[in-house]
Amino acid sequence: MLAGIAWPLVVVGLLILPGLRSVGLALTPWAALPVLLLSTFPNGTLKLPDVMLGGTLALDATGRVFLLLISILWLASGVLARARLLAVGSNVLAVMLLLAMTGSFGLVLAGDALLFFAAATVAGYSLYGALAYEADTQTRKAGRVLVVLLVFSDLLVFEVLLMLGQAAGTVDFVSLRYAFVNIENKNMVLGLLIVGFGTKLGMLGVHFWTPMVFARASAELRPAVVAFMFGAGLLGSWRLIPLGQIDTKEAAAILQWLAWVTLAYAGFAGMSQTCRRAILGYAAIALSSVWLVVLSACLQQPELWQTLADPSAA
Repeated sequence: MLAGIAWPLVVVGLLILPGLRSVGLALTPWAALPVLLLSTFPNGTLKLPDVMLGGTLALDATGRVFLLLISILWLASGVLARARLLAVGSNVLAVMLLLAMTGSFGLVLAGDALLFFAAATVAGYSLYGALAYEADTQTRKAGRVLVVLLVFSDLLVFEVLLMLGQAAGTVDFVSLRYAFVNIENKNMVLGLLIVGFGTKLGMLGVHFWTPMVFARASAELRPAVVAFMFGAGLLGSWRLIPLGQIDTKEAAAILQWLAWVTLAYAGFAGMSQTCRRAILGYAAIALSSVWLVVLSACLQQPELWQTLADPSAA
């Protein structure tokens, strides 16, 4: 697990060492292969007592599904970037892609909330760096919109981590979910998490970055953006919201209506686009409504989560 996260950083080292740049560039497109192999490994946990106040890396059934998905997306991104990486005279794009890749893998393998938050920060701001590297002014503008909303999202999630961490006395996911179940202001915490993670998923209301980034990002960045959305958005809510343990029918009703409105908006707005790439952004917004439907169903009938959480349905 540690090698899977560290390998892209080793390739970064090759890029900056004199005489090894060509080796690093050749390895960059395939840097996700070790993690693809890791997704076939059995469950495991690795304690890191000197990292992030005693961090933990963990691989479970859910993590293997996400690791497989995200590593395939990063392989696609690397293959699409091969020609461009060899053509440009700078290491900036390769370094930004490798750092974002490291963060994406860290999101899946993080066994506690502090490591998860750190990985989300590395992945998100490295993607912004890759967008900012583009020569096109509209692409850089899309990157600025993304980074503003990332800051907004991270502030909300970090506030929740402070509240739950204070109640739990620790930051592992199991303890934080238990603290969530027993905290008094459940609806406020739930709302902050939904908006925080929904920002990274392109939920309606905090979706402004999604069409812009998909419309302007180059081909090699689009799979990386999708990987970030799955890891930082979907998996984050999966790890922190104690679905199956809380019952909030009022919040479920609001989320259900929001899901329908999101789907209708994405459909109409997507069909009116003249830029075909922007349609991908509206498709992502539409898919966020599926996430809202699952949340709504499990908040209304907690027993449903045991069926939906099965690894085969992940």
